[in-house]
Amino acid sequence: MSQSNQPSSFNYVVNDRPTNVQEFTFSSRWVKPPNANYVQVELWGGGGGGGGGRRGAAGSQRTGGGGGSGGAYVSVIYRASDIPSVVSVTIGAGGNGGAAATSDSTSGGQGTSGGNTIFVGYLTAFAGAFGAGGGEAANGCGGSGGGSGSAGNGGNLGAGSSTGGNPVSQYWGGSSNADNISGGGGAGSGTGTGGNTEFGGGGGGGSGSSGATGGGGGASLYGPGGGAGGGGISSANTSNDGGAGGGTNRYAAGGGGAAGVVGVNSSGTAGTIGTTGSGSGGGGGASSSSSGSTPAGTGGAGIRGSGGGGGGASVNGFNSGAGGAGGAGFARITTY
Repeated sequence: MSQSNQPSSFNYVVNDRPTNVQEFTFSSRWVKPPNANYVQVELWGGGGGGGGGRRGAAGSQRTGGGGGSGGAYVSVIYRASDIPSVVSVTIGAGGNGGAAATSDSTSGGQGTSGGNTIFVGYLTAFAGAFGAGGGEAANGCGGSGGGSGSAGNGGNLGAGSSTGGNPVSQYWGGSSNADNISGGGGAGSGTGTGGNTEFGGGGGGGSGSSGATGGGGGASLYGPGGGAGGGGISSANTSNDGGAGGGTNRYAAGGGGAAGVVGVNSSGTAGTIGTTGSGSGGGGGASSSSSGSTPAGTGGAGIRGSGGGGGGASVNGFNSGAGGAGGAGFARITTY
């Protein structure tokens, strides 16, 4: 139904039905269909990879890897006459998960950030960032989520959590563990969960300096969720589970890939695609048992722009868990 207080272009789009939908999971070209009036461009940035867990001596604090964050979701409606007949589409890659620690008393590898998804010359969905590798008595920070104005910031071992991608509000701005609106969710620090957001990517969960349970990934109402942190092992040799990945189509941490559980299913599970097309974040891997009799779990993979989970920590003599890969970006272009 037309609404008198809305511009005519809005009325036209909501009254009409789409005549052509083109979806892109890899880089290609969009070709404008004949008789096009309006074109809606929806883009998802690639998600960041989670960090690998620490491998260390009994009696030391060993942290899991931080979760990677989700890329941003952006949507704009253009008049078809303003767009050329052919436009290149670049799909951002998902970030790689950080390597497991395979030598005694070494930290896990940090993940890599995802890539931007671009409707070339018109619109960009910025990427999510990597989670830090787990260390000894140092936070394995999650990455902060991608925003509509800039990419997220990578997690740093031993540092406080980082601010989400722009725009960042003075009052509600995606900083340390914080929520945001169109900017990315803030990264989790310590055992903190990643920040939530409406359109940006959810922040990655942290892994605590006390060798605690991994922090949950931040969620996004419309964008992809963040990966969870991996579980650590305390100086008292207590093993811990990973965190739950951040969901999509929700505004509360968790709801994504399931956490790895010590001695049961130690690896975090992969994220899934939600009803509006965004992915949920991967779950964090659990730590090994204190004796190493049960292995450390890997972080769950992200999907459709979400972050990968962090890997779990381990005791010397046994490999830690690797971080999960971030989900590749996506584009959906609908013609009316």
